[in-house]
Amino acid sequence: MTNTNTVSKITEPRGLKRKIRVDYYEYLPKYEKQQACYKSAILTNIDPRHSRKEQKQEPQTWPYTPSMEEIKYNSWKEKVVNDKTNKFYGQKDRDTARAISDTGSWRTIRSICRLKRANDEEFLLSKQDLHGWSKRGDVPISVYIPYPEVWTRQHWSYRIEWNENSREEESQLEGPGESELVYDLPFTKENLKTLYDERQDDRTIQFVVKDEATGKAVEVKDLSGSSQKSFELFKDSTWENLFKGNYIPAPIKQELRAEAVAQGLIQGGVGDYNSTSSQPAKGVYK
Repeated sequence: MTNTNTVSKITEPRGLKRKIRVDYYEYLPKYEKQQACYKSAILTNIDPRHSRKEQKQEPQTWPYTPSMEEIKYNSWKEKVVNDKTNKFYGQKDRDTARAISDTGSWRTIRSICRLKRANDEEFLLSKQDLHGWSKRGDVPISVYIPYPEVWTRQHWSYRIEWNENSREEESQLEGPGESELVYDLPFTKENLKTLYDERQDDRTIQFVVKDEATGKAVEVKDLSGSSQKSFELFKDSTWENLFKGNYIPAPIKQELRAEAVAQGLIQGGVGDYNSTSSQPAKGVYK
């Protein structure tokens, strides 16, 4: 994971359309959505000994515990956001200490995953880095963010109890119930291009297709090694053709299979690989 006090050198790829954020921008609304689930879980006290004054107080809710990733993100924001102006700190000239215009925060995309759910809906996930500047404007600060496009919706378990005050039955919160993953970024060519245009560089950008039901992920890479051609392949092909590696010629598939068996990455004989099999799961997206 990237150190929050450093940022790697960025190679400027062709077609770059990174957005520089000057005004504060919430990169991860997923955490606000998760917190909202907990704010809705009100700890109703039906003890009749409580006074009306106590009942008028702000209701208590089920405590929300942030993940380590959320804590690191909040720590990053404290370092790169000016609370007084609600803007990101900008870069300053090292010699004159003058602010450089149109500088602030930006993101770079390491990898993009095209996920298929059990109902055949497809969504996009990414691994990315957020970048900003220190208060003095001389030190870039970054934080690694995996999967900002998915969050956990928490459901709650209730029981029915009698309230002596209202003389009615009321729902009493017992605690957390089931939870579900919510994906916010559907797979569309437009959404994919937005992520690709903010890629870290052409050399390291990775494309992955993943089956949520099995957890299996397969890297997609054009045989030419070109990131642009890999992007077009990833954008224009069906999920099934990418996952099964149907774009790879049979002789090359055979070589990949033989190599994987020889390295002990998969089991089986070298000759039992056919055109309907998927390529070795390189770059598994976990």
